Amino acid sequence: ISKARGERCYRCDNAHAPFPHWVEINNPYGEPLRSFETHETDPDIVYMTVNRGIYKSADRGITWTSIKGDNLPDIVMKSILYHKGSNEGLYVGTGAGVYYKDATMDEWVLFKSGLPLVPVYDMKIIYSTNPDRLVVGSYGRGVWKTDAMPIMTPDLAFTNTSVSVVNTEIDLDIVAINNSDY
Repeated sequence: ISKARGERCYRCDNAHAPFPHWVEINNPYGEPLRSFETHETDPDIVYMTVNRGIYKSADRGITWTSIKGDNLPDIVMKSILYHKGSNEGLYVGTGAGVYYKDATMDEWVLFKSGLPLVPVYDMKIIYSTNPDRLVVGSYGRGVWKTDAMPIMTPDLAFTNTSVSVVNTEIDLDIVAINNSDY
């Protein structure tokens, strides 16, 4: 929860207790925060957009690390969204469109799919569709909807596997069949 126009941030670890305890968390560089997002399975991991920065905390907001990288434009980061079931797939709504990055990628990529380069203030993922659908609320261009980035989890089966060793050479013969939809 943020208060005072995003200048102060709080978290609660016992929200269902009769008397919840609120803790003020560190706000990187003291700039007004734009949005928060939490990791799907790890309650210690939190993401935050602050003005022109994107940050990740692995300790519930005590310390923050910039995850902006070098390739994002120097514009306001307005919103952040975690793609459930992905390998830390993150969408960032900026002053000029949506960018995407997951844990396997070194840099953010522009996620276009027909979206004009407009300020993106809000994003949601519809998980009840196949594939998942990303819904984006922009400023001045309405609402936009497209397929989310696919979650790649191959289901591999290995057949006809053989290994032979001759002196110092190893010969591997492996056939892998991908049983997933990718």
